[in-house]
Amino acid sequence: MTQPQLSNQALFLNLNTAIHPKDIIGEFKDRFHPKDSIELLSMLKTGVNEIPETLPSYTRVQQYLAIFEEPSFIRSCERLFLRQKKQADTNDPSPNTGYSMRDSTLQKRKASCSTAVEDVIDQDNWNVDQIYLRNGDKTVGHIIKKAAIELIPLSGDISSDQRRILTLGLSSILDLTDRSVKGQLKSLFKEEEQNEIMERFKHLKQYDSNTSFVSEELDMHLELMQRSLVKSQLSGARSYILRQILCSTDEMTRDLNVLQHIIETHLFNEHLFTPSSTAKKNQDISELDYLADIWKPLFSRLFAGSAAKIRNKGGETTMIQSNEEKRRIYNDDTAIAFKIDCRILLDHNGKEYDLASIEIAKNTGRSKICFDGAKLLREAKSITNMLAGIVADDDHFLKNTTAFAIQIGGLSGAIYSLHLVAPTLYVAVFEASLQFPATPSSLDKLKPTLNALLWLRNRLNEGGNQVRSTLSRVETIEDVLTQPSGNIESHSRRNWINDVFYTPPSGKKIRLLDGLVKPSVTNLTESFLAAASDNSHSFPNVEFNEDGWGRVYHGGSFRWFNIHLNKFSSTYGGKSPSL
Repeated sequence: MTQPQLSNQALFLNLNTAIHPKDIIGEFKDRFHPKDSIELLSMLKTGVNEIPETLPSYTRVQQYLAIFEEPSFIRSCERLFLRQKKQADTNDPSPNTGYSMRDSTLQKRKASCSTAVEDVIDQDNWNVDQIYLRNGDKTVGHIIKKAAIELIPLSGDISSDQRRILTLGLSSILDLTDRSVKGQLKSLFKEEEQNEIMERFKHLKQYDSNTSFVSEELDMHLELMQRSLVKSQLSGARSYILRQILCSTDEMTRDLNVLQHIIETHLFNEHLFTPSSTAKKNQDISELDYLADIWKPLFSRLFAGSAAKIRNKGGETTMIQSNEEKRRIYNDDTAIAFKIDCRILLDHNGKEYDLASIEIAKNTGRSKICFDGAKLLREAKSITNMLAGIVADDDHFLKNTTAFAIQIGGLSGAIYSLHLVAPTLYVAVFEASLQFPATPSSLDKLKPTLNALLWLRNRLNEGGNQVRSTLSRVETIEDVLTQPSGNIESHSRRNWINDVFYTPPSGKKIRLLDGLVKPSVTNLTESFLAAASDNSHSFPNVEFNEDGWGRVYHGGSFRWFNIHLNKFSSTYGGKSPSL
């Protein structure tokens, strides 16, 4: 059946994933320009009432209607306009322009910065990615990096959207996941350029929602579970799943375990799904609740017993390669990179190799979306750089170096992928949406999410097996030296990578990365070759003790070195060099 034509306001409410409408009223106001709080509330109610029951968002947005009547929400709307009036009075805008003194100051600082940027730009280097747009003399990489550098002097005064543009631009990432008017794509490119970019990179999207990854049997179990749910509620559905697990193969049991978790989460954690009629109730559910009770167990069951022996690691841990990179960039051996809520990785010979990162928030406010999204995509770049140093530079290089990021807000989420497409240019694209059922009755809408999760598992198993296979072949220096010389030629796509931008450690300033416009040439193979051919080492800036021991940075990490033996050690006095 054809869906009714929705107004722009209704489309906005349908597409957003906020649990509480207070998280989106600021963006709604900026986009649709109501004259006061009364008109804002009227537009919100009209938009909600337009959304038909056939859309998945219907149940969620209907809960907004009760919140719209609450005095606390009405006051929040009124405060939006009071702040606007107060700011206008304080800034004393010039007649006829509405242009504030603060805006004028920022524009002057930006103009000054723009001149400085032009002074340091070498046209050939900045266009190194060679991704030119029609009728343009600058590449995509040039545009996003220049815009980011221009924001550096303003970094204390910019919005969360601008900070995302800054951090992703300084990381050489073209962000196609954020299609909002304030996102990188729509802020930096004209409409015809946006269309050209989307067309050029549409092949990067790997998930096809029309392809079923839910087996015929699992689909039948899902349908029978729903029938049991209708007859005897959650306990009946759970009993059905448990009976099937007892007589199923290991492979089918893994899939059924995912359904079991969803049912049991509703059965034993009812408080996580109670519609919140007040802001206070919504605040009672913490970020840790969503992580520990819903999403981490879901991904643990999804990857349990996976073909590539993938596991997930929670608790705000950091990727070793990211820590090493940030410490090198800022010359700070205590610097810590991104703390990630959950990392999907594999283990090989005592080392962790990341494949995907997950960040979980309890709300979907715009500023939180911007912050977590930029953080995840930069962590994905670290993963891509790591993969580029491992996998072969062959016809499958683009696919085998793809990293994944999963951003969760409450019960909703999205899967993104990141791709190294040209020298110092990475592209992030949207793959699929995720929706944990908000009510038992919405389990019948679970299949699209289940399909996306099973695709992700297949894709990460494929990538994980590729990494494990390559690492198993390249265990020794001799193995590397016998590889075809084509793997280390200067034109290799392994040399396209450059550094990630990290927020400076306390007391340090933003650094313009040396590799922002030129690729880094370091990779796993070259590191092995350097170790094999260079029999002497010099560290003029390191202080060695009387026995010849000193802590040095070499081969991408800190190590102990003895100048008398000309050898490295992982410990000295039983202590790691990182301590």
